[in-house]
Amino acid sequence: KKALIFLGVLIVIGVIFSPSEEERANQLSATLAEIASAPTANISPTGEIAAIFKLNSEYTDLQRDDKRNEIRGQIVQWTLPVYEVRRSNNAYRVQTSRDEALFGGTPRVGAFITLHARNDAETAYIESLKTGDMLTFKGRITGTTLRNIDVSPAIVIIR
Repeated sequence: KKALIFLGVLIVIGVIFSPSEEERANQLSATLAEIASAPTANISPTGEIAAIFKLNSEYTDLQRDDKRNEIRGQIVQWTLPVYEVRRSNNAYRVQTSRDEALFGGTPRVGAFITLHARNDAETAYIESLKTGDMLTFKGRITGTTLRNIDVSPAIVIIR
């Protein structure tokens, strides 16, 4: 019985102190503005990072972990080919195609990007993307998933 009371108190405290929807939206807007104005790290989606995270790479899990830890938190602006776009709540989850340079192209790392549209023009642009379109985005590297770089949050750069 005491455990249920304790659990109830924790839930009430969580509800009272959790940020409101408006506060979360304001925090996200501030974060996106910070990303838009932040300088970008000198990290290319090609070259070493593509070699480290490609499928059948000669690099080890330890080396991938070290590189992930090195780049985590960095702001990047990359242009990558779109593979898939999904809408989730107030954001878009974009998966890019990795280029393994099978036909002599430049190897590129793949990415999972959480894009946030800041206006109607960006929303329309993101929703018009097709597989193979080149997407330019700017965002914070948060880690890796299945040898793809996770970038969240991110903004679209329309050229």
